[in-house]
Amino acid sequence: MENLSNNVVTENHVPNIPVHFVVMAVVNGDFYAGILSATPATGANYTVAVSKTDPVAFKNTLNAL
Repeated sequence: MENLSNNVVTENHVPNIPVHFVVMAVVNGDFYAGILSATPATGANYTVAVSKTDPVAFKNTLNAL
């Protein structure tokens, strides 16, 4: 079951497989994004660093995953 509170997503069922957390946002017309590779573990917290980037360059990064 997924919960959202204060911009934090909580997921109670965590698979033990490698994943990529992908975060994207448009703020004042600027594109921000970040990627974090992790193997989720129960009770762990993950912080994705987000920075201003070019959307096309970010798409290419995603395609390379």
